[in-house]
Amino acid sequence: LKLGEVNLYKMEMTTNGNFIYVIEHDSGIIYILSRDSTTGAVTLREQINDCSGTCESLGYSSKLDGLMDLALSYDQTSLYVIANIDRRIIAYSRNTDDGNLTYIDAYYPNTRYYLSVTISRDDRHVYVGALSDNSRSSASGYIYMFERDSSTGALTLITIENDDAASYG
Repeated sequence: LKLGEVNLYKMEMTTNGNFIYVIEHDSGIIYILSRDSTTGAVTLREQINDCSGTCESLGYSSKLDGLMDLALSYDQTSLYVIANIDRRIIAYSRNTDDGNLTYIDAYYPNTRYYLSVTISRDDRHVYVGALSDNSRSSASGYIYMFERDSSTGALTLITIENDDAASYG
C-alpha cells in the first residue's frame, strides 16, 4: 500500500477499528483506509483532495493544501480537518457503515495558521489551535472554540482566545 509521496501528518482510527483516516500535508489528500479486524491489514478505499467545488463558490481553491491535523467526533459521525496553507477548517459528515465522507462546509474564521484540532468528549465543541503568522518565534497563539451541531456536524464560531483579546462574538 503506497500513500502519496511523503509528509503523512496524522492518522485517526474509528472506535470500532474498521476505518483509518490519514492526511497528507503537501498534496492535501485525505486517505480513507478500511482495516481488516482479523489481520489488521489496511486497504485504500478512497482519497479526497478537494471540497467538492463548494469552496470555489466562496472564492477559494477547491484543492486542499497544507493539511495539518484531523479529529473524529466521539459519536463517529463527523471528521474535521485543518488546512494550514489554505487557512481553513473543513467539516465532513461520516457514514458509520462504510466510512465514506461527505463534505459539510469549510470555515474561514480568520487568516491564522491553523495547526491542531480537538473535540470535547461530549461532542458539543470543536477547538482549533492557531498562530497569528508563520513565524513561530514571534507569533501569538489562538484557540478558536466552535459549537458543534450534533445532528449535522456543522460548526458555529463562539469565541477566539489569545493573549491579547479574551473573546469574539
